[in-house]
Amino acid sequence: MKVKVSLIGLIDMLRFRDLGKHRAEWIEAAEAKPLPATYPANELAKRLHPKHQSLRIARIERLADNIALFTFVPAQEGGKLAPFMAGSYISLTMEIDGSVVSRSYSLCSSPKAVFAEPGCYQIVVKRSKNGLASNYLLDRAKEGDILSASDPAGHLNHSNIRDEKHVIALAGGTGISPFVAMARAIADGVEDFELTIIYGVKNRSEILFADELKAIGGKTGKVRVEYVLSGEEDPAYAHGFITRDMVAQAAGDRPYSVFAAGPAAFLTYLDTELAPLHLDQKHYRTERTGVPLPEGEARTFKLTVRVEDEVYEIPARSDETVLTALERGGLLIRNKCRQGSCGYCRSHLISGQISADLPGTKMRLGDARYNYFLPCCTFPLSDLEIQVDRY
Repeated sequence: MKVKVSLIGLIDMLRFRDLGKHRAEWIEAAEAKPLPATYPANELAKRLHPKHQSLRIARIERLADNIALFTFVPAQEGGKLAPFMAGSYISLTMEIDGSVVSRSYSLCSSPKAVFAEPGCYQIVVKRSKNGLASNYLLDRAKEGDILSASDPAGHLNHSNIRDEKHVIALAGGTGISPFVAMARAIADGVEDFELTIIYGVKNRSEILFADELKAIGGKTGKVRVEYVLSGEEDPAYAHGFITRDMVAQAAGDRPYSVFAAGPAAFLTYLDTELAPLHLDQKHYRTERTGVPLPEGEARTFKLTVRVEDEVYEIPARSDETVLTALERGGLLIRNKCRQGSCGYCRSHLISGQISADLPGTKMRLGDARYNYFLPCCTFPLSDLEIQVDRY
């Protein structure tokens, strides 16, 4: 059999033949010194994705009744915050009355703010009924307090490869936060796409960042906001709820992507309302602020938790997620999004019955087959025994 070998191929073959000899020469000629304790790639990974970030509350500003803007800076002087893309969130960890509590909040600051001195994150906190974390932050947290946070994460980010150049953002309440970050990123030149925000609130007093968004729109020509009031009528605003006709009118004849953020009930409504638009999955992404709670009378079950070689028994209510029960029992496990999207809290169900039928939850087929579940969006229906990973 005759095989034709090009000149370049022949040179490569000769180099490969002599590789062993050259390797020995290189080893002999190398300087005798210990290997480095760390490598640049590892240091970059720690910078981009730290397991924990220590944050100090630099400023608390009241935006409306029961709503405040929190500004965080690095707790240590000279510290650096992990960078993020507009639309990301962080998960804050707090110790409240003996419970270790973690909650995720969308960042509303521009990604560029991380690189200022000293660098900052901003989030919006709204009081929720019986909200352990929101009540703590609004009533008891003060400037100078130190909190722990995760690295920024999330999937509500614009991608030039996946998304259209025109994004229609549907915001409910404090779900405006990630879209404020996008508007600020557009103003700073970090992002380059057109953003139309349809912002639904109950009353005019709950509208956030109106002046700033208007100014960004005037400056860039790429950001536009429409307001929809559900609780009061005003001729200057649309009345009722966000509809698919509003989305279609905002889109016109151009291709578009839809991003939506807000309470669980808001997104459940949108799933039905927007269905006739037949949006491609890649062009419709959502982020909930909380999970819908089951209806009916609450019951209390026993939750047996295995953490490595330790076993704990704590109560678990049927109207709270398994993750919330773990936190109330003082057990902090890995978690980030708290809505079933990231899979970070994945745990093993050894025995018991659960309710985990929430829209938007992303579980691998293999996980369901072998009894893995997501505690952040799962409710107990009986006594449970589970295996979790320590944070």
